[in-house]
Amino acid sequence: DMRGQLDAIVSLALTFLRDENPRVCYAACHALGVLATDFGPREGGPESKSFTSFQERFHARVVPALCETMHTAIHVRVKAHALVALVDLIDGMAQLLLEPHLAAIMSQLSPMLSHMRPQFLLEECLSTIGSVAKTAGLVFIPYYPECIAPCMTILRSTSDKSRQAQCKALECATLMGSAVGKHIFAPDAPAVISALKDIELSVDENDHSMAFSIVTGWSRICEILGADF
Repeated sequence: DMRGQLDAIVSLALTFLRDENPRVCYAACHALGVLATDFGPREGGPESKSFTSFQERFHARVVPALCETMHTAIHVRVKAHALVALVDLIDGMAQLLLEPHLAAIMSQLSPMLSHMRPQFLLEECLSTIGSVAKTAGLVFIPYYPECIAPCMTILRSTSDKSRQAQCKALECATLMGSAVGKHIFAPDAPAVISALKDIELSVDENDHSMAFSIVTGWSRICEILGADF
């Protein structure tokens, strides 16, 4: 059973995160993301009650290591893949496990979001912030103001090249809104709704990913605002 070898495998992957070769670092990020998914929390089944998830066992080692990689990696694709691995980890993590790491994670993500370049790194950053907010819930409130403003800037962009980033920004903004609740999100809701309307009017009917983001965005906003929608 591979579960019995996870300690050794994780230790090896964490060592490779610091390798001088960026391809090795990239592969280590990928391995950690796959392990987090494959050995994440289980629902139902005879083993679910006795099974200790990857997140429970290794969050204290893996999250700081991925944050360090985000900070120190020279190659942006290694940074981006560290974000992907972090999302894989966080998606199976309880709020109680995430909360001690929140400040360290956001200290890396917030500056990355503000720089907005290169585009693929920005998109991964938006996805990661959305994932963090979704898991963190109300404890994300202190980080909401510094994240919503860059999201709005991206949502208002008129460049065709920024469509995918707009999809990610819309997802991020509405996930943050769901996390922090109506009272915090309400002042920004009109601007998000206005940007969403503009995007909806300009989007190509064949752009299915954007159409899905728009429908999902409306659904989340409606859920957040309730009767005030």
